[in-house]
Amino acid sequence: MFESFFEFFKKIKCKNEKCGNPNSLKIVELTRFEIPKNTPLSDQSQATLGILKVDNDEICYTLEPPWRNNGKDSCIPTNEYICTRYSSLKHPNSWLVNDVPNRSYILFHTGNTELDSLGCILLGLKTGYIDKRRAVLESQKAYKKFQNLMKGIKKFKLIIKEK
Repeated sequence: MFESFFEFFKKIKCKNEKCGNPNSLKIVELTRFEIPKNTPLSDQSQATLGILKVDNDEICYTLEPPWRNNGKDSCIPTNEYICTRYSSLKHPNSWLVNDVPNRSYILFHTGNTELDSLGCILLGLKTGYIDKRRAVLESQKAYKKFQNLMKGIKKFKLIIKEK
């Protein structure tokens, strides 16, 4: 009886404090559904769109540049990555996507079109167009929603795949 009560209490406490298994990470999944390929840098009207899930719940849309062979202004390759907290003057309280081959400082942050991203992942509650450019809209609200879901988390596993 005591053991089961203490095990139950431990599970409730860990769930509330997000402790769980120290080796397990929260899973965030980005599934791309619109992926322009080999778009020249001069064409900034297109973008890669996806859906972001946290704990298997769809929370918002994502926007990245089109696939440009993993260059500086490209969406990042499909794979699994570890993301950690990152803060700078321009992007305080952000998330850094670690270990992307041949790339650095890829962040999750607010913005609407490819012009707001140098290969980073932008979040929005809706998709649409701004000045004939593919866009995510209501980015501030989407980012706040994402940050609230990630409160207390220091790192997570990002799984990027194509539909």
